[in-house]
Amino acid sequence: MEIMLDPELSILTGVNNCGKTTVLEAIAFWADCFQKLIHRAERGHKDRFNKGDFIFRPETQSYFEFSSFPCIHCAGIADVFPERETNQPICLTATLSDDYGNELAIPVVISLAKPARFLVTVKEKSSFDYGKMNSMLRSLPNAVATYFATPVADILPEENFETEPFLKAKVEERKSIEVLRNRLFRLMSTSNFAQYCQDLSYILYGKTVSNQVFFSTPSNISTDKTVIIEYWTAKNSHKKEIAMLGSGTLQILEILLNLYHNVEDRTDLNIVLLDEPDSHIHRDVQGRLLEILARVTKSNQIILTTHNESMIRSASLKHLFHIDASIGGLVTCMYKKDLPDLHQPYFKGLYPGFESSLLKAISGQSTGLDFINAIEADKIVFVEGEDDARLLYHLMMTNVANQNRKVVFWVMGGVSQIINNLGAYKTVLSSIKNGISLWDKTVLVFDCDRLIDEHLNQLKNNISSEYGIPVYVPNMYTEESVALSDFSILTELLIRALSLDPSKRADLTKALQSASLTEDPAIRKRYSDLDNPFVQSYKGIYLEPINHIKKNSIKIPSDIDLKAKLESQYTTCPLLRLANKDDVAAIINNALKVVEPSATYAAERFDILVEEAEASTLFDEWKKLIQFLSK
Repeated sequence: MEIMLDPELSILTGVNNCGKTTVLEAIAFWADCFQKLIHRAERGHKDRFNKGDFIFRPETQSYFEFSSFPCIHCAGIADVFPERETNQPICLTATLSDDYGNELAIPVVISLAKPARFLVTVKEKSSFDYGKMNSMLRSLPNAVATYFATPVADILPEENFETEPFLKAKVEERKSIEVLRNRLFRLMSTSNFAQYCQDLSYILYGKTVSNQVFFSTPSNISTDKTVIIEYWTAKNSHKKEIAMLGSGTLQILEILLNLYHNVEDRTDLNIVLLDEPDSHIHRDVQGRLLEILARVTKSNQIILTTHNESMIRSASLKHLFHIDASIGGLVTCMYKKDLPDLHQPYFKGLYPGFESSLLKAISGQSTGLDFINAIEADKIVFVEGEDDARLLYHLMMTNVANQNRKVVFWVMGGVSQIINNLGAYKTVLSSIKNGISLWDKTVLVFDCDRLIDEHLNQLKNNISSEYGIPVYVPNMYTEESVALSDFSILTELLIRALSLDPSKRADLTKALQSASLTEDPAIRKRYSDLDNPFVQSYKGIYLEPINHIKKNSIKIPSDIDLKAKLESQYTTCPLLRLANKDDVAAIINNALKVVEPSATYAAERFDILVEEAEASTLFDEWKKLIQFLSK
């Protein structure tokens, strides 16, 4: 299994026994092995390290008792190994990266050495780059620290004052709840304590000032044996010992203690492992906890597990990782996953979001999930078809500013369906509120199709004035037409999507320009002499519905006058206002024949180009769409 964790916050989801907790255990196991192996070199080695540098212990000093690994929580030593195959070593590799783009892979190999001992070594240690490790990790030998908060907060009824080494040992043993008072006592004398109380207050009570949290202690570490921590709020000034708090509150107290370290405890990497921290926490508290976790990641890398629906809904896509036990524990970051392809040509309604497939995989149920998505979304986007939904979804996720926004899509089934049904949707969605009505956070995006500018502007004005909904219409025939607006960007997307030779970049751009000039006359010929059925169709699809929205807002011309208006714009407008997806595919394939004859592009696979888009490869039209959806 390989996981590219988020450098800030990673939330592992999946069904029971899919391996969520195992991932946490593996990370803690690697960190424990690393800490045991690191030591200072007593003498230098030519071209590899100097005397005093930190290196890994020789094999003769790398045997450790099974019981000396506090991160292991299984009954027998064989249980550590997959399928209990103790003759097969375990290899745990952590790849560390810094702010400067440097990466360092540290593969730790654990073998069984009887009786009840592990032999822990670093794979290919003879070629390991010690210079890079010593320059990247500045807090050696304590470069990595792990903090593990248990899902059940079982505080002791009485707690003696303990030494700092004792507290650290309890944290390593995952028994930090047993020294919760000691840790709070020490934090109270640091500059971090005010922020700790502020964040705790927000998580527990939201932004209500009257419920601000306070702590005090009557204990003196110099004269008292036991430590007592008292708790109260601005709303309820009656003090009580923290043992009287509920399990959920104690759990939040412990989690936050892992995030606010004393200066002397800071390391290069503080790994905070949280196993189902939602087990005793209210839904609203879960959402605010995630806000704080995402904010304090500057000095912490946080990894937590959950299969709680509300916590999954509260999370940013880039932080969600789904473990699929049905296919060997494959881990997928939901931010990198596109909306599902429904394979339903005539699908209409709420498009299933990533949460629907994820939660259905976890719980086996899907009833009402999509509508709940709409209620909780930041924005609802009406679109024509499912292809439009997947395109806009990917563009939103490509833009960093939108990674935390929840967007759902409502497929309408074409421009005429949009025009005819908007009034009914407004009536229904205006009556459903979650802070604001669903209609108040709804926008509309559709293609201009064959509409000429005069009628398109009237349609947008009518929709905005009659329904009070923001409207965006890209200035192109279909979503694929945008490819013809910038051949240099199209070239880059094709090179990535079709794995073309990058050295042919200039040739491909030139070939695309030439192919578009060749195709242009053929495309325009379709519109150079319009027949009466086309004109009648235009009236029925566009002009009459425009007047349906706002009576007599546009005067419908005679067939002869309308035909003249249409032909006038069609013969002078940019190519992307006329070219459909088949035209785009023909231009691309004609260019490929010149540059890379073995490569082909299918008209139905525009998604392969969209998937390659990033900040540097966005068409101007895509940037405008992102800006519209970000408001």
